[in-house]
Amino acid sequence: MIEYVLAIDPGPEKSGFVVLKYISNNDIKILDKGYLDNNSINKKICSILIKNPNINIVIEGVISYGMPIGKSTLETAVWSGRFFQKTKDLGRKKVFFLNRKDVRITLCGSMRAKTKNIKQALKDRFGEIGKKNNRGKLYDIKTDLPKGALDHVWSSLAIAVTYIIINHDE
Repeated sequence: MIEYVLAIDPGPEKSGFVVLKYISNNDIKILDKGYLDNNSINKKICSILIKNPNINIVIEGVISYGMPIGKSTLETAVWSGRFFQKTKDLGRKKVFFLNRKDVRITLCGSMRAKTKNIKQALKDRFGEIGKKNNRGKLYDIKTDLPKGALDHVWSSLAIAVTYIIINHDE
């Protein structure tokens, strides 16, 4: 069963996203990815839904761990809500939220997993990135974005894969 997923890693000003095609088990194709300002992400949601109205949309949710939160976290929560509302305004009935805890436990089996552990779990699942003449399934995640921006793209990929695992009982 082929399924398409748009995953968004929201931030206070810019957000990462990945659009992928899930074919089966460990077979995916990254169709688009990036790190854009949040207004551009809202426009991207519109263009993606016009092209593929059945795409699954997954947004990383903001949760509290009982600690004080700052302005950046609150602004991220606002943008999560704006992305959610944009999809609803465009007629989507379901939008999925996953939080970082879900990603850590699903991909790494531990709440203590760090970003590097999650990235490695994705490489273990889909193979190494590869080189231009020997592309791996994750080759298209390569980009000329700075490291911080690239981390948001990897996080979006992790959100998409977690959604797939949870919904396909792999």
